[in-house]
Amino acid sequence: MLMEVHTSNSATDEVGLIYVAEGLHAGTPEAEETEILQVRRLPLREAVQWVLEGKITDAISVCGLLRVARDYAI
Repeated sequence: MLMEVHTSNSATDEVGLIYVAEGLHAGTPEAEETEILQVRRLPLREAVQWVLEGKITDAISVCGLLRVARDYAI
């Protein structure tokens, strides 16, 4: 596990567990009926830039990307 984050500890007890997965292979997305998925693959450095530009705003994604960037010293 990379890290644990509390998404909004003043309003909920939800905990986000963030992992790094390596050696994966692309498969076919299996979205639920109400989901609209947009899958993109990009270099870590670009993903971190998107965080800094406000293009990625999901809190768990932001935390995970910034932590990986720090740990891998990009």
